[in-house]
Amino acid sequence: MKDVILAAEAARADAEAIAQGTPSVLLMERAAKAIYDLHDWTGKTAVVCGTGNNGGDGYALAEILYKERKSVTVLFAASPRTGDARYFYARCEGCGITPVQYQSGMLAGYDTIVDCLFGVGLTRPSEGVYAAIIQEINCSGAFVISADLPSGLAADSGLGDLCVQADQTITFAALKAGLRLNNGIDHAGKVCVCEIGTNPIPAAYLVERDDFADVITSRKRNSNKGNYGTVALLGGCKEYAGAIKLAGLALSALRAGCGIARLCVSDSIVGAVAPFLLESTLCSLPDEDGHMLFDPISIERALAGTRAAAVGMGWGSGAHNQEILSHILRTYTGTLILDADGLNALARMQNDGLADAACRVLLTPHPGEFARLCGKTIPEILSDPMGTAQEYARTYGVTVLLKGCTTVITDGRQTYLCDRGCAGMATAGSGDVLSGVLCGLFGYSEASVPLTAACGAYVAGCAAELAEEEQTAVSMIASDTVSRLPQAFRMI
Repeated sequence: MKDVILAAEAARADAEAIAQGTPSVLLMERAAKAIYDLHDWTGKTAVVCGTGNNGGDGYALAEILYKERKSVTVLFAASPRTGDARYFYARCEGCGITPVQYQSGMLAGYDTIVDCLFGVGLTRPSEGVYAAIIQEINCSGAFVISADLPSGLAADSGLGDLCVQADQTITFAALKAGLRLNNGIDHAGKVCVCEIGTNPIPAAYLVERDDFADVITSRKRNSNKGNYGTVALLGGCKEYAGAIKLAGLALSALRAGCGIARLCVSDSIVGAVAPFLLESTLCSLPDEDGHMLFDPISIERALAGTRAAAVGMGWGSGAHNQEILSHILRTYTGTLILDADGLNALARMQNDGLADAACRVLLTPHPGEFARLCGKTIPEILSDPMGTAQEYARTYGVTVLLKGCTTVITDGRQTYLCDRGCAGMATAGSGDVLSGVLCGLFGYSEASVPLTAACGAYVAGCAAELAEEEQTAVSMIASDTVSRLPQAFRMI
């Protein structure tokens, strides 16, 4: 796992290191040396500096480049304002570099451009000369390196209207959340984390391939399907019969390793779904006009003996959904995964019964669904996805898996980020595949809910990446992801 920090913690860790005797200029020198060591400085380089300490990193780098006899030009947006930036500006002048104030057109013809305009403290949109520089960097055709963050990008949220498009971001001390969230994942390029001698406290952890040994354990030959759990997947209605998609949901659960997957659907769509089920079992539930009726005996029969249940995929907006969900929250003792119309039913219930649920609850909303649950707008959620998810999880005692280009998984105490996935996942059914994988994992995983959920997001994302390689982002569909699940599990 990689530590993920917020801007305030980066500043606090810097201040702590300085208070303990590390000069601030030494931290800046270490940052500059880290950038220098990670690139081949062949050809002409322009270092573009802002007024703050990120600009100071640039001046310190320029000094190293000059002393190593590299071709370097220093451009600045405005005169340095912090003490450390002024110190390294003077060092540049002292060694023979003449920094030049930026004017339009000055960034043409460089092989490498180093972006040192803004650091982690940016809180406003890029405008004026900064906007002009960013636009020229992005149109330059040069290899672009951003120091700490692509300028214009918010360190905590990854939002920003006009941001540097970096080929490589060299960030210091730990990964900044904004490099993975929202626009950050598209603007940061290859991200390298370099130690500079500070010790920030992580707000979250970015999961990696080797982090799931406690979720996916080795299997004994002397075992059977009963050892790996029965799971239930409850959903579907007359409007969203989606026979192949529902069958794919059950297959995803089996591909994730559970022993038995039980697909629970309304009576009226059993005939449509049954031909597509080969390995899964089918449980029919009474319905009226294609929507499930609340029948406690039937619901308990459907969920009997299961370790996990996923509810809501293609469920529609039946009149009895809220009553069914309320009953499950009160009586079910496995792990309950709520997605799609299960989340919509919960929102109409105003989260009633959630905090007192008898089961472990995992919610898997996209930002629109989460807005209905938490009472915040989508922009408010996107401006602080980690904090919003953590607050909700703590309030209701649940785990939230907030979907996005980087998914946030948190129970309010432990927070994981998963950045696996691809643009090809923007297609109908991708969320159903994830729900199936999650349900399958919870059929046998003994790990915590957040770590197991993070594993599900990681596997589904890897499978989608493999599908996109073959099908392209334009052409791939959700079933392509299902077919790549075995390779994804092999990867981890």
